[in-house]
Amino acid sequence: MFVIGEELAREGIEEVFDFMERDPEPRMTTRVIIARNTDAVTILKTVTAVEAIPANAILGKLKISGRVLAESYEVEMDDVIHGLLTKGGGPVISGIKHIGKIETGDEISNVEQTELHTDLYTSGMALFKKGKLVGWVKDDRARGISWINNKMKGTIVNLDCETKKDAIAVEILRSNTKIKAKVQGEQPIIRINIQEIATVGEALCPIDLSKSEEIRKLEKQLDEETVHDVMAAVKAAQKLKTDVIGFGAAVERSNPRAWKKMEKEWEGIFATCKVEVNVESTIRRTNMISKPYLFEIKK
Repeated sequence: MFVIGEELAREGIEEVFDFMERDPEPRMTTRVIIARNTDAVTILKTVTAVEAIPANAILGKLKISGRVLAESYEVEMDDVIHGLLTKGGGPVISGIKHIGKIETGDEISNVEQTELHTDLYTSGMALFKKGKLVGWVKDDRARGISWINNKMKGTIVNLDCETKKDAIAVEILRSNTKIKAKVQGEQPIIRINIQEIATVGEALCPIDLSKSEEIRKLEKQLDEETVHDVMAAVKAAQKLKTDVIGFGAAVERSNPRAWKKMEKEWEGIFATCKVEVNVESTIRRTNMISKPYLFEIKK
């Protein structure tokens, strides 16, 4: 685990990774994370429950967060270096945050009780531009980054049911994203195509999921929620004018000649380019039951 303090990240990490890539000892598969609002030493000195080595605890939290929330994901050194070479953009690196009393974090007494005085939590994703940290995204925007960069391993999406808000929980099992670009005149149009498979994890409202029309309604809602998160991430990246989501690479693949003309001005073009999102969601099953007990009560 390679931890970078936020202050250093804002100053620039290009020189750091020149050394890490040049030196024969570090592995390019080492995970990288940003210490949010603190330095790397504070994070690595924090004694954590269950895991004796803080680095293992951080990696475990990162893996679980990626599988359950999709608001962060594992980034290796090789990914960061590839991002640093991206013209008009940069890498995306997950953040780790220190919660509680910092002064007690390095004491063994911190884990000798059920309620910890201090702990570590994954916290958003850092967006880089020209090797420097320029902003953070979290919640729906961070999840949108995971979708766009094809790093979605699983998450829970809450859907409304009649007049009850967030009454149905849908779990994403698999997702696949493809980004294509088309140049019209001198302006690129980016098309993000997402195919995902999901299952119903919870239904706290009277709904008969044995009917196909009800499943189709949920799939449409899931499409809309996915589009919302993806567009939130796109707008966040465009506001910071950093192409961390690979639009430039898509333009170069589809039209190398047009890309050569846009390359030097890509930062401004990226901030205003048109984006279309197409989502095809499939809800495969409703797990062990199709009609919740609430449906029978209402009936």
